[in-house]
Amino acid sequence: MKINFDCPVYSQYDSMVKKSYRPSSCGPTAVASILHFYKDDALSINQLYEALHCTPVGLPAIFIHWFLPKAVQGNYSVRTLWLFEAIHWIQQKQPVAVKFDCYFTWKLNRPSYFKYHWTVMTGFYWKRDGLYLIVEDLGTPNRASRTHEIPYAPNAHALTFIGIQPK
Repeated sequence: MKINFDCPVYSQYDSMVKKSYRPSSCGPTAVASILHFYKDDALSINQLYEALHCTPVGLPAIFIHWFLPKAVQGNYSVRTLWLFEAIHWIQQKQPVAVKFDCYFTWKLNRPSYFKYHWTVMTGFYWKRDGLYLIVEDLGTPNRASRTHEIPYAPNAHALTFIGIQPK
């Protein structure tokens, strides 16, 4: 059975995103998409980029824990989720921020779908060969975001799940 729901997502390459931020704004874009899902679009991607202390090489997951609560004035809770917690969130129709990271997890020799990228998970399903995650890629310079169905097992070593929800 496939579980999937619509979540409005932004593109990190949108013209509203500061040009110098675009290559490394996938994290703030994922957070903005989730905040927008909960009807809170008070902060732009640019504002989140700065508030979360994003860098040209990306956004560490711990920075979301440290800086997002202050940026949203304590109105949201942030927590790292285990896989089955993330699945439960999806079953409750709550999007989950997902970070693919082979670089800072020191798994450079193991391939993953994305080497380093934040996405928004909106669904999952099981097939004979295992679990598949449904994620939005947040766009490229030449197109809007699109949906990917990614096998969990060969990517597990590179994944971090972050739950963000209103208090």
